[in-house]
Amino acid sequence: MSYFKPFPMLQNDKLLLRYMEEEDARALFSLRSDAEQMRYIDRPLHQTEAESLAHIEMLQEQIDSGEGISWAISLPGHPRMIGSICLFNFSEDRKEAEIGYEIHPNMQRRGLMKMAVELVLNYAKNELQLRYVHAHTHRENEGSKRLLAQHQFRILGASPIAKDSFWYRKQF
Repeated sequence: MSYFKPFPMLQNDKLLLRYMEEEDARALFSLRSDAEQMRYIDRPLHQTEAESLAHIEMLQEQIDSGEGISWAISLPGHPRMIGSICLFNFSEDRKEAEIGYEIHPNMQRRGLMKMAVELVLNYAKNELQLRYVHAHTHRENEGSKRLLAQHQFRILGASPIAKDSFWYRKQF
């Protein structure tokens, strides 16, 4: 079964969530190689643009297999990727998934990620018919905690998958 064909582009008047292309490797590398940007994410920094390209190819494979879906975040009329957002870790019955997101530091505090999360949550509820969306964030990541609260995520407690993190859930 092909869950994400055709690929669902999501947009409003300020954002375009589109398919992540190989050409986005440089922008992804600028995000994933920045120690300050990645301080709350428990993953190794990307060391090369080729590593970021391999990550994009892995995300594309997840889309093809239905394991997850990732979007490049860009501004309408400006194709450069400024961030990414994804749904992954789908439950076996496809009623639950986890959300993840990142945005370039120069684009933070503009309400763009709030809009991106809203677009993805609407898609999750209306198109995928999910019952729950989960998230986990580092206990010191105040921006992410605020973002989740703005979208009515409720804290469940300590994250089972990452130390120093909290686990959240949104019910539709």
